[in-house]
Amino acid sequence: MKTSLVISGLLISSILIASSAYAQQVCTCRYKGVDVPEGKNACIKTANGYKVATCAKVLNNTSWQISKKACPVG
Repeated sequence: MKTSLVISGLLISSILIASSAYAQQVCTCRYKGVDVPEGKNACIKTANGYKVATCAKVLNNTSWQISKKACPVG
């Protein structure tokens, strides 16, 4: 009885540790060697010139969502 209680406690604690580590994970996209956090924008060179792209999650992977909006000139 004590052994099964200890094993149950270890399983529960390992699940909690794993879930808290997953919750703290920051997903990023990469462009020109730079990590861009999920939800942030970057100006990415496309066949149609530089466009604003947003780092987003698609099917549990990060991916650039490229808009039709040209990058601001500055």
